[in-house]
Amino acid sequence: LIEPLVLPLQTFIAGTAGFILIQFNLDITVIGTNLFVGGRIVEVAPHCAGLKMLFTSLYVSLMLLYWSGALQSKRSTILLLSGAVAISVSANILRNTLLTLFHGTGQDAAFEWLHESWGGDLYSACMLGTLVLLLNVIEGKR
Repeated sequence: LIEPLVLPLQTFIAGTAGFILIQFNLDITVIGTNLFVGGRIVEVAPHCAGLKMLFTSLYVSLMLLYWSGALQSKRSTILLLSGAVAISVSANILRNTLLTLFHGTGQDAAFEWLHESWGGDLYSACMLGTLVLLLNVIEGKR
């Protein structure tokens, strides 16, 4: 339902991933949501744009705020939800950059691990774990 509206996010992620990979002297071309590396193409598809993980991050953040009692604080709520958006988008850019690097350089096992195997689960767990750390920083806990 919402996937057709995600094109700007897809384009941003593809462009940013392309920019990062250019810094490592990779011959990369970005056309819209497609990245071309080493004769291979990687598409930042609507379901790969991280929208589902963005909503998951916001949901987990709200649960953390509720459980910790920090939901009463407007400052904590705004900081954690804003941080969740920044962390989710940044992590997804990193994930798409790595997927493009792996696929474009022929590292198919690494690509499959991060894209289809438990590497994606590890990525998600680490990203959601940073929300707990962020809330601790916001609340002044260590």
